Amino acid sequence: MKTTSLITLLAISLAGCGTSSKKAAGVPCDAKALAALSAELDKANGIGLNIADEQIKKDVDAAKAAVLGKHYAFTGCTFASQGNDEVGFGAATGGEPSIDCTMKDGKDGVRTFRKEALEIGQDKVRLDVSGELAVGGMKGFERVGLRNCEISVHD
Repeated sequence: MKTTSLITLLAISLAGCGTSSKKAAGVPCDAKALAALSAELDKANGIGLNIADEQIKKDVDAAKAAVLGKHYAFTGCTFASQGNDEVGFGAATGGEPSIDCTMKDGKDGVRTFRKEALEIGQDKVRLDVSGELAVGGMKGFERVGLRNCEISVHD
């Protein structure tokens, strides 16, 4: 019976993966939307929590499972930072928080982004960002974050 339940759960999980190619419709890049995403990421990564406590670890694992594969798309974001294969973006009105996203094409994606952004100018550039919540990062320090990001640049 447990094997059947596990197989059914696995089949449902894999069926949900088929939606990963669909892009979410963009919402305005405001501080409230970014704060909600930041809080979701903190909870899924156990930020500020004692994950040595088994119940807290279970809660963090459940939060992580609940967000993996979710797509987010924001329009009209400001540029916050750039480095390696990540671009950071913030609310259209500025302020905190800013969110880092790992570019779809890695460092090449960042180079393309940087070239387009420099043509417009950092003070005028606006970003439309879409990506998926997934686990990534340095081995042993993996975290849930916005990954596989695509950014279009405009003024």
